[in-house]
Amino acid sequence: EEFNGQQSGGRIVKYNDTFLLSIGEFRKRTLAQDKNSNFGKILQIDKNGKKIKYFSMGHRNPQGLFYDDENKVILSTEHGPLGGDEINLIKENKNYGWPISSYGDHYDGTFKKEAPLYKSHKEYGFEEPLHYFNPSIGISEIIKAKNLYYDNKNYYFVGSLREQSLFVFKSENDFNEFIQIDKFKIHERIRDIIYFEDKNIYIMTLENTPSLGIFFKN
Repeated sequence: EEFNGQQSGGRIVKYNDTFLLSIGEFRKRTLAQDKNSNFGKILQIDKNGKKIKYFSMGHRNPQGLFYDDENKVILSTEHGPLGGDEINLIKENKNYGWPISSYGDHYDGTFKKEAPLYKSHKEYGFEEPLHYFNPSIGISEIIKAKNLYYDNKNYYFVGSLREQSLFVFKSENDFNEFIQIDKFKIHERIRDIIYFEDKNIYIMTLENTPSLGIFFKN
């Protein structure tokens, strides 16, 4: 069977007094819709690690995961197949559609009965992404944009691998809209972004060189 060890997700964040962990489906597509499998899910784990349940399902390869404790929302970024990278507003017990719905296509261009990739999510009972990219940008981390020339509450950085750029998005209308407002070309694959509040700087893990990049207000 098809297998892709890189299609594995793997981001963990603190969420109130628990943790959220994203796991991809390793290209075993049907597992994302299987409630008896942990694959293709965002899992919720209690602080003792003894209680684990799925928080959301229908994910292909969720790369970025961020809990915004100010706005009380969970945001994720997810690799699509050929096109269809997504930014999602994650809600408990919701289904995000993979592999039934996706704005991307299979790499080999064929139709797969078990993974039809319908272009609508809502029509099939799934959550629509806040934003999707077609073609894909190789989406990576998502994090809040604080203390730069944006306000602190509604702006977010989104990293990319293939596009080698840092995108800026703004949420509007109570997260019913997620609008790209800026893009900075870094010329490196951006894997991670971390904010250091005491220095008011962002550190980016860059893969091409490899190196660390510093992003700050000049």
